[in-house]
Amino acid sequence: MIEPVFLGGFARGARFALWVAPEAGVQSRGSILCIQPLGDEATLARRTLVAQARRLADAGWTTLIVDLFGTGDSRGETREATLDQWRADLPLASSAPRARAP
Repeated sequence: MIEPVFLGGFARGARFALWVAPEAGVQSRGSILCIQPLGDEATLARRTLVAQARRLADAGWTTLIVDLFGTGDSRGETREATLDQWRADLPLASSAPRARAP
């Protein structure tokens, strides 16, 4: 199951993310947070990351692939993003998969 979402609660707006979860009836093993690479690599890696997340889902893992501020489909422009902003995003982003599939 792949579910696109916008996660709220972040400074400067929502973050785009993809949930990739096991099918119904598959025993949950826990969750994984996946952060996309930056720049051209982000566009090129998206397909590979989703394929990886699907394989993990087959093994029972729920994966959240998140675009940090100023990257991918999240709010903001790359030139506006800072390392401090991304560091602030990570704890909040990591709480979502923990809550959904501990």
